[in-house]
Amino acid sequence: MKTAKLTLMLLACAAAVPALAQNTTDSRCGMTNYDSSRNIFAIVNPTPGTANQQCFITVVPKQSWTGGVPNLSTSQLVEGNYEVTLSGGGGGGGGGAERVGGGGGGAGAVPFTTVRYLQPGIYRLTIGSGGQGGASNGRDGKDGAPTSLSNASSGETLAGFSGAESWAGTYSQKYAGASRGGQPNGGDGGRLAGNSKAQDGGKLTAVAYSGEPGKGGNDLAEHRMRHEVAGGGGGGASLGNGGNGDSSAEDGKMKTGAKSGDAGAGGGGGAGGEGVADAGAPGGNGFIKLALKDPVPQAMPAISSSTETITTPAPAATRPARKDRN
Repeated sequence: MKTAKLTLMLLACAAAVPALAQNTTDSRCGMTNYDSSRNIFAIVNPTPGTANQQCFITVVPKQSWTGGVPNLSTSQLVEGNYEVTLSGGGGGGGGGAERVGGGGGGAGAVPFTTVRYLQPGIYRLTIGSGGQGGASNGRDGKDGAPTSLSNASSGETLAGFSGAESWAGTYSQKYAGASRGGQPNGGDGGRLAGNSKAQDGGKLTAVAYSGEPGKGGNDLAEHRMRHEVAGGGGGGASLGNGGNGDSSAEDGKMKTGAKSGDAGAGGGGGAGGEGVADAGAPGGNGFIKLALKDPVPQAMPAISSSTETITTPAPAATRPARKDRN
C-alpha cells in the first residue's frame, strides 16, 4: 500500500510554527494528563493549534518511598528502572478534492519502548498532539507533534524526541516515533478516474500490540463505470485505532465524515468528487506509559526510639542503732 498523494507526510512547507504549551512544574501529570482507563499519560482537553501538552512528575528516593507499586495518578514515582513506552501524534488525513477524489488517511505513529533508570528528581513529560486534518479541496494533512520524557533540571532527554518541548514543526528522517514515513501508512483515497476505491490504513507489525487500522470510506457511484464521489482513505494504526475515511454513502445515507485517530493513530481522509471536497480528520494524540521493572519496593521500617527501663533496687533494710545502756 503506497502513501496517499493527498496526505502530507513531509512538512517541508509548514504554514506556521505550532504554538507550544507553556506549563510550569505546578502542572502535575497525575492531575492534568492521566488517563486511568489505559494507565497512560495523554493529552486532555486539547487546544487546536497547540503542538503539545507538558506536565511533570516527581521521582523520590527509595528510602523515602511509602511502599507498593507506583500509582501514576499521584504524579510521584520511586527511583528505579522503568519501561518507557511513548508515541508522537498521528498524522492528519488529507482533504478530498473536487472532481478528483478522496484524501489519503494519515499515517500512524510508531510507539517507541526503552528501559531507563529514573534518579530522584523532577521530570518533564511532553506529549505531542495529533496532526491537523487537511482542509477541503485537496489540502494535505499535518504531521503529528513529537513526545518525550526529559529531566526538568538538566534538560536531558531520556526517551523520545530530543527537543520535543520546543518543536518547530519539522522532523529529521531518523525519528521513529514520528507520524511520517514507514508503516503503518494511511490508506489511499478513492479516485474518480479509474474507478479506484479508498483503501484501509496499515497496521503495526513490529510491536506486540496494535490498534485497528481505519477503514477506507465508501463510494457513491452514479453508474457502474464512474464514481460520483470517492471516499477518503483510512488512518494507519498505532496503539489506538486509525480513523475511518470519510464515507460518501453508508446505509443509503450521504457522507458520515472522516474520523479522528486515537492514541497516535492517523486520521481518516476526506471524501471528494463531483461537487464534494471534504476536510480530513486529525490524527490521534501521543501518549507516555511508565511501568516499574524492578521488584516492588517496600516501605523502609521506621526507626523506633525505645527507652530502656532501669529498675532501681529497693534499699536494704537497716537496723536501728542500739541505745547505750551505760
